[in-house]
Amino acid sequence: MNKLEEREEFIPVDLSRLSVGIKIPFRIFVRDNTGLHQFIEKDNLFTAMHLSSLKERGVTKVYVALRDRGTLEGYLQERDYDALIQEKRLKDYVYWKEKYFKIDEALLPTGASIDFSIFVSDSMRFIPLLKVEEGKSVKISEGLIPKNKDILIKASDIYLYERYLKSLEGIDLPSYQTTNLEATVAKERANIVMKDIFDNQITYEKFEVVRDLTRRFIEGILNNKYVAYNLLSLKRLDYYTYLHSVNVGVLSLGLAITAGLSNKDVELLALGAMLHDIGKSTLPPEIINKPSRLNEREFMIYKNHVIEGKRILEGIDRFPKVSMEPVLLHHEKLTGRGYPFRLKEDRIGVFGRITGIADCYDALTTPRLNKYPLTPYNALFIICKETADYDRGLLKEFVKMMGMVKFKCPTKGK
Repeated sequence: MNKLEEREEFIPVDLSRLSVGIKIPFRIFVRDNTGLHQFIEKDNLFTAMHLSSLKERGVTKVYVALRDRGTLEGYLQERDYDALIQEKRLKDYVYWKEKYFKIDEALLPTGASIDFSIFVSDSMRFIPLLKVEEGKSVKISEGLIPKNKDILIKASDIYLYERYLKSLEGIDLPSYQTTNLEATVAKERANIVMKDIFDNQITYEKFEVVRDLTRRFIEGILNNKYVAYNLLSLKRLDYYTYLHSVNVGVLSLGLAITAGLSNKDVELLALGAMLHDIGKSTLPPEIINKPSRLNEREFMIYKNHVIEGKRILEGIDRFPKVSMEPVLLHHEKLTGRGYPFRLKEDRIGVFGRITGIADCYDALTTPRLNKYPLTPYNALFIICKETADYDRGLLKEFVKMMGMVKFKCPTKGK
């Protein structure tokens, strides 16, 4: 990079206005303590590596020669237009996403007869995969269900899907397959209930359904620890609050069983863990589904979901007080770096500690728009690196529970 002649004039441009992956139709300059220097030549690609390099150096503004002002204005207008189009696409996607329900494609084997249409989520669109006319049934053909895609139905067809799930109960299978099928069907029913709760508020009747489902989950895992893997919902392309809630419930009760909690405590913990994010039902969908990092104002709103969850569940008759701990404490850290109360060490009970690990793991392994999920191994590696934030003994039990992942927690720390 060569130092410029002092007589040339420049225009400051916020670094955030440059788009990664797009050619820059003008030269980019940066300033240091010796003056301005050229950083990128005209018509070169602005890459993620460029952006990272500038951020590491603390650069927040770059400079463009005054003679390139017209080209700069055209570039920024085009980028602003693209941003507006993307924002509209996202708003449309968030709106329509609420009109669909993600299902487990494992329950749609070749030859299965269904009376509801199925869709695939791809690039913020919901594409029909199989259209079924009202009152008709169609069989699933071989190769119809794609791999590594989220399969959905219309939310208005959930009642048809529930009827389909009911029909699976009579299938005659070997005992191990029957156990897996029962677990998967129970998980799908839990997802349906949780979506209903997030969409239409919780009632005492719905709470009782959640309690019954958690008891079934506990019984299934106690009889066969591998059932826990069938109870987890895989999300390949995006985040769904209701699926996350059930996953955290399953992971929490699995960890509680592995850690040796009593059956009563496991049930009380699982109730709170299943409903740990109920407060998100009060948040704007744009914040929950935002693909990029929340700004400071949005994050302040987001953190309110903990207190809102407490408020909602206090309105449920006979909701166990101890089951409120997962709701209130799942974002607290032993170091005091969590929220909303910034509690430390002994002020965070075992229910909060367990749910915190489960919540973090599922969040790390869940995809978002424009963001790939971590593998189970990498998620466990990151959690175990936070040696001071999480209970070391529980982390070891969690790794043991997720035994299908070949991983060993570091031994130092708590």
